[in-house]
Amino acid sequence: MKQTALTYGQLTGRFVAWAQTQPDIHAAIVVGSEAKADRPADGWSDLDIVIFVTDPEPYLTSTDWLKNTGDFWITLTKPTTGVK
Repeated sequence: MKQTALTYGQLTGRFVAWAQTQPDIHAAIVVGSEAKADRPADGWSDLDIVIFVTDPEPYLTSTDWLKNTGDFWITLTKPTTGVK
């Protein structure tokens, strides 16, 4: 049976490798259950990455950039401030 699911470590590694080639990404932080040390995420937890970019518009209006990290089932992009 072919394994198609990536681990969070693999996804994070792919994201980091891609993000390092993007001049408009200034920082990225893993948050949520995957970031907890005292109560680690379980097998059903998602991977939440907050990115800090120069221009958020391309990241909020399209999910095409996510294809650089692998296949995904569900995405949620959400601006956290009204500052542009």
